[in-house]
Amino acid sequence: MIARIWRGAVRREDGDAYASYMQATGIAGYARTPGNQAVLMLRRDVGDRCEFLMLSLWDSRTAVTAFAGPAPDKAVFYPEDDRYLVERDLTVRHYEVDTAVLDPAIGYRSPPPGRGGTLEPPGPPSRSSVLHGRAVRLRPVTPDDAVRLAEILAHPEVARWWGRFDLDRVHRELVAPDDGTVPFAIEADGQLIGLIQYWEEPEPDYCHAAVDLFLGPAWHGRGLGADALRTLARHLFQERGHHRLTIDPAAHNQRAIRSYERVGFRPVGVMRRYERGPDGTWHDGLLMDLLPEDLT
Repeated sequence: MIARIWRGAVRREDGDAYASYMQATGIAGYARTPGNQAVLMLRRDVGDRCEFLMLSLWDSRTAVTAFAGPAPDKAVFYPEDDRYLVERDLTVRHYEVDTAVLDPAIGYRSPPPGRGGTLEPPGPPSRSSVLHGRAVRLRPVTPDDAVRLAEILAHPEVARWWGRFDLDRVHRELVAPDDGTVPFAIEADGQLIGLIQYWEEPEPDYCHAAVDLFLGPAWHGRGLGADALRTLARHLFQERGHHRLTIDPAAHNQRAIRSYERVGFRPVGVMRRYERGPDGTWHDGLLMDLLPEDLT
C-alpha cells in the first residue's frame, strides 16, 4: 500500500471554504480513481493561516499514477486553487505503508462523487444551515426579508425573468414554500441582495437537486451570483449527497448563462416553449447541469 502526502495553507478565514472546495475536487478525484483505499484531510490553524495536510492511501503505485498522471511526484492542482492557497507544496511525498490498522467501524473511506453515492434520496434538509462563500453568506429566509425581496423582484431587470411578485406571493413561494423548496437569503457586505433556492427530486433512480436564484441588479457584475451558486453547489454535493445539479435559465438570458458556466454548469439542451414569460408568451429554456468534478 502507498501513502501519498501533500501540504498547503490558506488564509485562516478561508479554511472552511477551502475544505468544502477540496471535498468537491481533490477528494472526489481520489474517490473516482480505482485503487484508492482511503483519504484523510487534516487541518490546523497556525497564526493567520489554516494548514492542510492531505493523506491518501492507494493499493499500488499504478493506482497513484492513474490519479496523478505520468509524473506522480508532482502535486495535482485544480482551477480555483490560486484563489485560496497562499502556500503549497509543488511535489508530494510517497511512502510504503509498513503497518496499517483500518477498522471498518471507524475508518474513513473516500466518498464517491456526491458524498457517498447512495441511491437513496437524502434525508430532510436542514432549514437552519448558514453557508459561507468567498464574498457571500447564505442564511435561512425569514418573514422579515419579504419586503426587501419584493423590492428586488419588482425591479424590471429581475421581473422580466421572474414575473410579478406581490408581498403575499413572496411569503407563499419564497419565505415559507410548502413544496419542499429550500430558500436561502443571499447577503453581501451585511445587506440582503437576493435569494437562492433548491428543490430535491425524491425518486431514488432520478435523485438530483434543481437550483435557481436572483440578485438585485445593483449587485450584478461582481461575481456574487456565481459565488452564491458555487457555495450552494458544494453544500448539495458534500452535505446533501447529490451527484448532479440542474438549473434552467431562459435560453436568451445570456448574463445568467455565462455566470452559471463560470461555476461549471454545462448546457444540456434547449427546452422549446418551456416557460410562459411575464408578457404572456412561451419562451425557450436552457437545461444546464453540473457534476461534482465540473465544479470550479
